[in-house]
Amino acid sequence: MTASRRRTHWHIAECDVAAHVRSFPEPGRDPDALTGRLLAVPLPSPHAPLWDVWVLPSPDGTWYRLCFRAHHGLLDGVGIAHTVVGLLADEPVEGPYPHRPGRPTVAAGLHLARETGASLRPVRGWEPLSGPGGEERAWCFGDVAEARLRRLADGFGGTVNDVFLGALSGALRAWSEGCRAVRPRTDLPVSMPMSVRRAEEAVLPGNRLTFARVWLPTSEEDPRRVMDTVVRATRRLSRTHYRDTASPLYTAWGVSRVAAAHLRGAWRRTPVASSHVRLPSAFRCFGAPVTAAARLPVLGRGLRCFAGLTRVAGTARFAVVHDVDLPGAGELPELWLRALAGLEAVAPDGAPGRPSAPSPHGSPHTSSGPSPAPYDVIAPASAASPRPDHR
Repeated sequence: MTASRRRTHWHIAECDVAAHVRSFPEPGRDPDALTGRLLAVPLPSPHAPLWDVWVLPSPDGTWYRLCFRAHHGLLDGVGIAHTVVGLLADEPVEGPYPHRPGRPTVAAGLHLARETGASLRPVRGWEPLSGPGGEERAWCFGDVAEARLRRLADGFGGTVNDVFLGALSGALRAWSEGCRAVRPRTDLPVSMPMSVRRAEEAVLPGNRLTFARVWLPTSEEDPRRVMDTVVRATRRLSRTHYRDTASPLYTAWGVSRVAAAHLRGAWRRTPVASSHVRLPSAFRCFGAPVTAAARLPVLGRGLRCFAGLTRVAGTARFAVVHDVDLPGAGELPELWLRALAGLEAVAPDGAPGRPSAPSPHGSPHTSSGPSPAPYDVIAPASAASPRPDHR
């Protein structure tokens, strides 16, 4: 797949390995800082396949980070996850769970119609998140043991994704309290991609997903009510087969252009994007265990903040990509960990107390072993454009 300023098209192209397997020339640099730089580094030439892999060694050489980047037109987030384990795992392993198609429903269609109409109206009270923003991006993250999220999901009768969203609601509420331009009593919609990639489509190119608009109850202070609201919202999407209802509308002839135009506008009126990907199998890369992963999309115009959760090998990594001009955004991982502890404090059935929380920033961390592994992190990054003017 190659791109020009006017259109994207598919064709067979030669692949120069040297142009696609890359590293920075400066040795001894912090991999976190180098990963941030990759958010602005263009993909290979528009006339070459739009993907690359970067090898980022730690300053002391005891662990490495592998960053696989691909144009979003080439692969969506779940497609990237399948491709990463297919290309880099020493032995065949499972990728994310495939989608099992269901029948479209009238209830989901009505919900889609309501949210489509609502997405045409600007979100009030969260103006700093929906402003024009700048061109420079940064990222930050926090790690937590996956078992903590599973116990909370069981306690609240939901899923790990529900726990992720519930803690995100608490984190954004706490962030808003320190931002005078935000009114924390207003709920906030987030855009949540939902994969429709089937087992036989695991590594096929293209985007196989749809989007749901989920309202985070950021106006609610009680963590129990936050989780109740989130669980009800996501359960409604699941029970009504929302993704099976919405997906055909984005691909149907005569509707896809309208849907694409709507998505471009909706991103500006849904100022935060969220994503959750799980790799079911732990795996090894060049003989060393992979201990954590993160998905870092390049933010499109009108989107100033992305929050994602990626799980592998017992570690869940909460990662944020944000506009550098967004005040206090670098504190979101720490606020998310605090919100998670708040959920644990009120979880039903004597859910776990708060273990010691790992550092939310910077240094590599694994909750499943006493020391970093040689290949500590794989950070897939979906590059929005190969051109430097669209970072």
